[in-house]
Amino acid sequence: MCAAAALKTKWLNFPLSRQLLGMDYGLGAYAPGTQHARLMSFGCVAAGLILCGAVMFTMRRWRWLAWTGTALLWLAALAPLKATLLDAGLLQTLAVEASQQQLATTFTQQALPVNFGSEPTVTSRLSLNTVEDRLTAAWYFLHGGWWAGLICGLLGLGYGVWKGRDDGGGRWIARWAAAGTVGIFVICSAGPFLAEWALMDAHAAEARGDLDGAERGYRRAMRLDGWQRLNIFNYQALGCLDEARGRRDTAEYRVYHSQLASTQVDVTASLGEMEGIHADDAAMAAVVRRREAEMYTLYARQLYALDAYGAAVTAGENALERDPESLLAGYYLSRDYYMIGRYTDAAALSMKLALGTDDPSFRANLFANGGDAYTKLGELEQAKVAYRQSYKYDYVLNLRGLSALNGPGEDLQ
Repeated sequence: MCAAAALKTKWLNFPLSRQLLGMDYGLGAYAPGTQHARLMSFGCVAAGLILCGAVMFTMRRWRWLAWTGTALLWLAALAPLKATLLDAGLLQTLAVEASQQQLATTFTQQALPVNFGSEPTVTSRLSLNTVEDRLTAAWYFLHGGWWAGLICGLLGLGYGVWKGRDDGGGRWIARWAAAGTVGIFVICSAGPFLAEWALMDAHAAEARGDLDGAERGYRRAMRLDGWQRLNIFNYQALGCLDEARGRRDTAEYRVYHSQLASTQVDVTASLGEMEGIHADDAAMAAVVRRREAEMYTLYARQLYALDAYGAAVTAGENALERDPESLLAGYYLSRDYYMIGRYTDAAALSMKLALGTDDPSFRANLFANGGDAYTKLGELEQAKVAYRQSYKYDYVLNLRGLSALNGPGEDLQ
């Protein structure tokens, strides 16, 4: 049962999307998009170790049971460190979805038909500025599969050490388990810690007026830590240094200028400047493209608030073109389509997004959006199915879905 839990349950809790069962959480680099089962995954390795521990327990091989528990503990220690310190792309996906979850909740409360009571609260915005912040955030994302591996590791190590205490080997295994866990942490955190120091050196050099030293510090931090390479503020900082030198033809300067508050007074001008950035560095190009998508998504929300629904549709489509994985942009766009009478598009997009998400409130509202669109199209049977799905995933506060099923004026008791 524990092996199945490690294999088939999620190791990481993505705030919105349905991703990363144990068998999908690979030991290698994370690639966004649909995840597939792989042999070298945390879930498969953990399941194998748990089964091996069960065999050692049956055979009364206590020392080997302790070593199996130790390996599980090391695997459990590596999983959150990989997500927050080693794999910048995975951490970015987690952070973006956490932010989108909050923005989607705000939009639901302000723009969609009101449900009974208030939406469930979500965790406050996560800070990921320092290594300490990233390690703290890891506890928010860890899920059941990780706990299954950790508990089995502790049980295997503890029972193996206790039963093998007479020969004295158990104590050494326990020491190796502790030393190995510390070693994994040191190795995984070395690059991010050094990157933090490089950033502090860069800030100090910039304060002294040493622009070349500041640039070296920023670039060293970005070499040492992939998370820093995905941080647009570092490119802004380099662009600020370029402006101080009078160099206004660099991609970094264009990023810096497009993100100034004075530039973003006119969002379309800021977006135009972002679209004109041509970066040779692939990491920087990806950061710029994601930022474009975020700005278009924000712009679509602003246009919706001004009742400019047609322009909001165009902005939302531009956002999805630049970041097809953006659930928030799709959420806004599904309602924008509805508001301009493109009910077929609204229904199709709502149902597609709902099938790919895991947050119950977010999913329920997407199904309800689809039901609204089907109702306008006169496809009442499909609308009924959509509303029932909406109520299935949120039956606590979903007055919207329930009233749609019962019809206006019906007794909802």
